Amino acid sequence: MKAYIYGLVDPFTNEIIYIGQTCRKEARLQAHLSDGGKSKKASLIRDIISMGEKPTMEILEETTRKNASEAETRWIAKAIKNNWPITNISRIGVSGGKIIKKSDKLI
Repeated sequence: MKAYIYGLVDPFTNEIIYIGQTCRKEARLQAHLSDGGKSKKASLIRDIISMGEKPTMEILEETTRKNASEAETRWIAKAIKNNWPITNISRIGVSGGKIIKKSDKLI
């Protein structure tokens, strides 16, 4: 089965604000748009919607389910390296060129 690495794009800045993976593009975008959570991502999406727009989904890479996590990690590392304003940066980071999770206590 195909998997997709995607970026959510802020329609006001045209910048990627979140990177994720999915096998069901349309359903995943709708889940983001209806997310009532307290995360930075959910809050930003609600702000965008309140201004009359919606984030769009940009496919960054098509891969397999088996390779999706590695591909997502690589794209997040690229985003961090290039200072993209992604909201999922709070969960991971880069140390010595290696992607790590905050739970690894290296950040």
